[in-house]
Amino acid sequence: MGLFSLFKKDSSSNDKSYLKQLLKVAMADGHEDEIETKFIQKVAGQFNITAEEVQEIRDNLHNITFSEPKTGKERFKMIFDLVWIMMIDGQIDVGEIHTCSRVAMKMGYEPEIIEQLVEAIKDNADEEQSPEETYERLLSSLV
Repeated sequence: MGLFSLFKKDSSSNDKSYLKQLLKVAMADGHEDEIETKFIQKVAGQFNITAEEVQEIRDNLHNITFSEPKTGKERFKMIFDLVWIMMIDGQIDVGEIHTCSRVAMKMGYEPEIIEQLVEAIKDNADEEQSPEETYERLLSSLV
């Protein structure tokens, strides 16, 4: 993927924007932990984006504009993934919280959604639920 492809407006621009948001949260505390990198690679794989493309996105964050997910379910998934990556390293930094809150507000959520998701994820982790189970459980409580 060359630099030009970062500017192309195609079906993957939403995916690149999604990854950009994850990268911004992962780096908000000043560094990206290995566990955060693995989660980003997992999400990128779901979008058929290679590790090299993720690196190019990482290197060019300022060139990728925010694309709001189209459906309520996609917006909730993004917020969930942002909170998940914020918590994945076991430390929650104020910069990560602010980054998640800004994205949430861009999508019409109140910033309090971040704290609510943190609590729900902690509760479900105590019950040894996977991220996928936790997401499905939270999503079903919204509909």
